[in-house]
Amino acid sequence: MQPLRSRIVARCIGFIRSIPNGPRLAAFFFDVAAGGYARFRTRGNPLIAERSGIAYELNLSDDIARRIYFDVYDQGDLAASLACLRPGDTVIDAGANIGFYSLHCAKAVGESGQVHAFEP
Repeated sequence: MQPLRSRIVARCIGFIRSIPNGPRLAAFFFDVAAGGYARFRTRGNPLIAERSGIAYELNLSDDIARRIYFDVYDQGDLAASLACLRPGDTVIDAGANIGFYSLHCAKAVGESGQVHAFEP
């Protein structure tokens, strides 16, 4: 059984996702008002979150990680990128950061494709 705090957080996230523009509002609030608190509270310890069938280890002190956590990170750009890919394609992700696009592209190109990710 999950600890009480984890269940409360899961219910809050479920509620946020159920309202129109809830994830975007939550990400904005989290970035502006609670970003400092997240940095303090998580103390650099990562959280595990699954988004679109991909498990991420996210440190919420990072802006991109927070947006991935709330499932609002570059959804339009991701959809446009994935629409161009077919199984067997080769993808180069220059500036991969934590691999958001790399992981989604790897899923799209399948085992017959390749993804080369670089973060300078």
